[in-house]
Amino acid sequence: MIRHANKRCENLGNTEFSEANANDLPFPEESFDAACCTQVLLYVNDVAQVISEIKRVLKPAGRIIIVETDWRGVVLNSYDNSITRKIFSAWDGAVPSPNLPLRLAPLLVENGFCNIDVEPIPILNTE
Repeated sequence: MIRHANKRCENLGNTEFSEANANDLPFPEESFDAACCTQVLLYVNDVAQVISEIKRVLKPAGRIIIVETDWRGVVLNSYDNSITRKIFSAWDGAVPSPNLPLRLAPLLVENGFCNIDVEPIPILNTE
């Protein structure tokens, strides 16, 4: 994935992709103008620590974009509601933070982020 991203952006300049432990980022404080975190935070054990690390490496006016799925808002069109309940129950047991989107804005505020904009994007399965 990193190799693919580097290849796609090689002509942009001032762009670098790397892999690191989100709990302990190997970058100096105030290193980045922006951070993008897509479908990651649901799967980490200490979301507050990761957000704190992102805040640490962002410049004072830095921005963060977080994209996560709120599985409570997903609509599964099933003839049997018990199947839907089983799917969500399995999901709740499979990830450390299944209800993260509900807690995300307060976690960002606690870590010094401001001007937070939450934009829900509906997901609908019609099959």
